[in-house]
Amino acid sequence: MNNREVMFFLHSLQGIGKKTVGNLMEYFGNVQAVYHAPESELTKLLKPAQCRLFLDGREKKNPKQELMELEKKGIRYYSVFDKDYPKRLLKTADIPMGLFVKGSLPEEDVLTVSVVGTRKHSYYGEKQTKEFCKMIAGMGVPVISGMARGIDGIAQKTAIANGSKTYAVLGCGVDICYPEEHIRLYEQIPQCGGIISEYFPGTQPAAGLFPLRNRIISALGDILLVMEAREKSGTLITVDMALEQGKEIWVLPGRVDDALSVGCNRLIAQGAYILPTVKEFKEELMDLSVKYNRRSLKEFVPGKSNSEPDTEQGKKLSLLEKAVVAVLDYKPLSLTSIYESLDAESRKQYPIAQVSVTLIQLCMKNLAKQAGAGYYTRS
Repeated sequence: MNNREVMFFLHSLQGIGKKTVGNLMEYFGNVQAVYHAPESELTKLLKPAQCRLFLDGREKKNPKQELMELEKKGIRYYSVFDKDYPKRLLKTADIPMGLFVKGSLPEEDVLTVSVVGTRKHSYYGEKQTKEFCKMIAGMGVPVISGMARGIDGIAQKTAIANGSKTYAVLGCGVDICYPEEHIRLYEQIPQCGGIISEYFPGTQPAAGLFPLRNRIISALGDILLVMEAREKSGTLITVDMALEQGKEIWVLPGRVDDALSVGCNRLIAQGAYILPTVKEFKEELMDLSVKYNRRSLKEFVPGKSNSEPDTEQGKKLSLLEKAVVAVLDYKPLSLTSIYESLDAESRKQYPIAQVSVTLIQLCMKNLAKQAGAGYYTRS
């Protein structure tokens, strides 16, 4: 039995945690010695119930077969001893002894950015997350997050929509989609990145598991972006862990009277970096790629999609459709506001009734969406 199979065996023993496994390894010297340890020695470190669990498991379990069964389901196990185990995690104080992955792990020589924020976000938070993540994705930088409601999901959907990789770290087993409404995102991520968890497949989501997984989110990113956070937001747990790991924290500033930005503004006051404009942050990413000795980044022109969608569909848009897409925002705008925001030539050439019809056509192409009677937003 190799080290990977032994670590999987130890990982599978529900009732013997990481700390106990660490104590066993320190006492016996290596994982092979732990696995083959006699009962007389195990009783010195394990409680009676734990010792029985260990001995029963050693007698009945077949780690090699169980690993093969998981791989048939598209789940790969990486132990801390594997050469492909993320080196970024080896620098953390609380190293996961193994990871379960659907898809792939982040590449070591590619700059990565972790993005976190509140579940109940504002239009401002959503818009800025989309704008920054579009630029990040356009430069070939993967987005790391937790697939949670709100900012996490927005960041990862934006990464996928713009052709980049993204990795979701879950607070449950990788075979469980949580939250359920993100099932489409959950199915997409393994095709362009990976679903990652230190919890055994079948582990149901529980409140106590999510704060722990946050250290993996922060560790897998070279830097951390905080897009929106209340004063006592759970997002700040990830920030604390990132600081312990020596990560750079970049924070989206907000209004001083906005409850959704209190946490962000306080982080800035405490010394976090302020997120500048998308164009300026692009330059920061180029510098960070060199700083962390990562692969060269792709070129990206900020704002390109604001005037013309970078898709085959976008190339087929009419002049009026392109003009309307250019003025749409993530904040709902009325038909009148959209019409008045068009350039003078478009207003002269097209009546407001035709703009109304164009908005309906854009909704059908998933380039706009209706936000109440007579109001529209970017899709």
